[in-house]
Amino acid sequence: MNHKINLELISLAKEKITNIQKKITLSYKIDKNLILTIKTSTKIEIKDYKHTVSNFEIRHALLKHSKDPLPLTEKDIGLIPDIINNYDEIKLSKKTRTGLNAIMYIKHYNSFTYYIEEIRTGKRELAFKTMYKNKTPGTKDAL
Repeated sequence: MNHKINLELISLAKEKITNIQKKITLSYKIDKNLILTIKTSTKIEIKDYKHTVSNFEIRHALLKHSKDPLPLTEKDIGLIPDIINNYDEIKLSKKTRTGLNAIMYIKHYNSFTYYIEEIRTGKRELAFKTMYKNKTPGTKDAL
């Protein structure tokens, strides 16, 4: 991932509230370990999927988790490409409220950062759902 995408993500995070959805495609290349994990857990083949992030989900995550003990920040949103490409752990998360399968990426910086994507089979996307941080590893799954 490049610096331009990080800046686009931070820009989406800073944007004024709007009813117009803006979506960024982060990558058309899906990690082989992720493909295997999802195929084994869900029987869904994701090799032709893409990672996406929209301003709606960024806004939701920042509003929901900016008051947490370790608040989510715009800078954290800029780390999404690094989390996707250099995660420390990946696992199937609980299903979203709409019944979609979800993936949890865990990355340790100074704290543990959790990044959740939902698997959108119709659109062939791994789409940003939420993101949060904890001081210690845990199983919190804030969908």
